[in-house]
Amino acid sequence: MHEFSIVTSLIENCENIARENEAKVVLEVYLEIGRRSGVNAVLLQRAFSEFRIGSVCEGAELFIEEVEVELFCDSCQKESKVAEICYTQCPLCQSDKVRIVKGGEMLLKRLVME
Repeated sequence: MHEFSIVTSLIENCENIARENEAKVVLEVYLEIGRRSGVNAVLLQRAFSEFRIGSVCEGAELFIEEVEVELFCDSCQKESKVAEICYTQCPLCQSDKVRIVKGGEMLLKRLVME
């Protein structure tokens, strides 16, 4: 499960940010996870619950927003959202000249600290 290494890195980042801001605890962690990122939100939530113990995030609540995949089509020059994570064509013009512009990333959006 690569969610374990992701959570380890997330907690390290939270500890660094808390230290830089002279905060003692992190109360809330807000993540944005793209549907094409390969990260399972449920497993990430479980791993966070276990790995936060003994860290600055020990009492923190994790909020995850899952983001749909957005494509840009080089043929019709339009963006579109797709429900499926595997795509081969633009849903508007059926061209195969598409690329992901959103939905493949995982972002730490916000921390609430004291």
